[in-house]
Amino acid sequence: MLSIMSCQSNYDYVAQDNTDIPHMQWESNYIPMFTYNIQDTGKDYILGFCIRYNNDYPNENLYLFVHTQFPDGQQYTDTVSVDLFYPDGSPTGTGKNIRELNANVSKVKFPQQGTYHIQLEQAMRNSTLNGIVSVGYYIICPPKNEKL
Repeated sequence: MLSIMSCQSNYDYVAQDNTDIPHMQWESNYIPMFTYNIQDTGKDYILGFCIRYNNDYPNENLYLFVHTQFPDGQQYTDTVSVDLFYPDGSPTGTGKNIRELNANVSKVKFPQQGTYHIQLEQAMRNSTLNGIVSVGYYIICPPKNEKL
């Protein structure tokens, strides 16, 4: 796994992972799951997503259903929109043929210590999304002197 997150180089990474999308065609029934552990429930964290995509992606943004399972089994689902292209058609991510976008989505506090599971489900109208190369998540802890 190679993940470039240079724009957040001052941050401490608590967890991160990515998975390739088979044939760069994200089928609606393919829902990647990631697992991570949280020990410090007193800290503020930032949850973000890493999306790698190419020019075959037909939309300006990508909607995701983010399913989170807490250590006690409780589940929570949220909907997130990530802009992959500006309205003028230029990409928001960096790179040439394959672009990478690291999008900080929200500030979070984890209420429980233990193992969490997160699933990323594409929530677009098309059941197959062309041009998505890989998806992933990251959890970062900003420096103490930085406000979120």
